[in-house]
Amino acid sequence: MPGMVEREAGMVEREASAPEPGEARTIVQRIGEHVLSFEPPDLLLGVPCGSITSSDLHEMIAFIEHHAAGLPYVLVLVDVSELGTVASDVRKASGDLSKAFPYRGMAFHGASFQARLFVRLLWNTMNLFSRRDNPAHFASTEAEARAWLLERRRVLNAPGSGS
Repeated sequence: MPGMVEREAGMVEREASAPEPGEARTIVQRIGEHVLSFEPPDLLLGVPCGSITSSDLHEMIAFIEHHAAGLPYVLVLVDVSELGTVASDVRKASGDLSKAFPYRGMAFHGASFQARLFVRLLWNTMNLFSRRDNPAHFASTEAEARAWLLERRRVLNAPGSGS
């Protein structure tokens, strides 16, 4: 992956000019063929490539746990253009993800009609038992998805939002 440098345990950091004091870097981790990233302060990014296995899911959960710890909410941006199949045990386990993490908005881009249906099914499963305000948005481009998430963050951080 151009622009990345390897770190411990499959972690990579984006190459960039030295950050300003107190500025956090985007952390990127490869999990099989998939890529997860965390952009401070609250954005989790996913690029699933191909099939997602139970082993992949366990590594993804560990990454999310590490970066979501202590946050009042997490926003999610996923490029589903290369999403493959998802094992049935992974689909079943996805319901537990909404209980474990404070998701408060998910944006998807690159979704074919079939991927959109599949993602909507997974999203519904994740939110089935959660009473949390966690809307989903499908966008044509990453820029549109990021704009939606930026507005979502503004709403969540507004006085009296209860985030």
